[in-house]
Amino acid sequence: MKASIITVLLCGFLIPAVFAEQPSQDVQPITGFGDIEIGMSFDLVDQALRGSGVFQYRGEADVSLSPGRERIVMEVDGFDFVQRGIFQFIDDRLFSITLIINQSMMDHFTLFTRFQNSYGTPAVFGPRRILWEDGQNRLTLERPLTVQYLDLMRFEELRDQGRARESLRELSRELFLEQF
Repeated sequence: MKASIITVLLCGFLIPAVFAEQPSQDVQPITGFGDIEIGMSFDLVDQALRGSGVFQYRGEADVSLSPGRERIVMEVDGFDFVQRGIFQFIDDRLFSITLIINQSMMDHFTLFTRFQNSYGTPAVFGPRRILWEDGQNRLTLERPLTVQYLDLMRFEELRDQGRARESLRELSRELFLEQF
């Protein structure tokens, strides 16, 4: 009787340990896609896109400026696996890379497996969005099939600036209302 209880207990502890997912020993930092890395200058990304076999980059025709801000957006058609790439710059530094993946040539599970092998267990795992973070950057895999790299530090700065603007707007509103 005692032997069967011990066997059941051992199986209860050992079987999950045997089948548990083993994280990759050499988890890589999240830096970007191919030769294009978060934080690169506009000129370096421009050069990398010109030499890329993944994107149909034409130069200035693919670039737009956001008026009144130090923001640049490059929208570039892709070949084969990438339908479109969107590269966002703030203050001449690459802040975000968004890749819209060609679903007829690539699938969600293959990308998920690749990212998990490279970056370990995701920080968030949901039916529409899976994300990995390394403290500096974030990688998001979304459905239908989009991959995004994001500079976390810059994102937090922008979010804090947005909150400050909202607080100032609310304060201005209250001051205005006090005049009545």
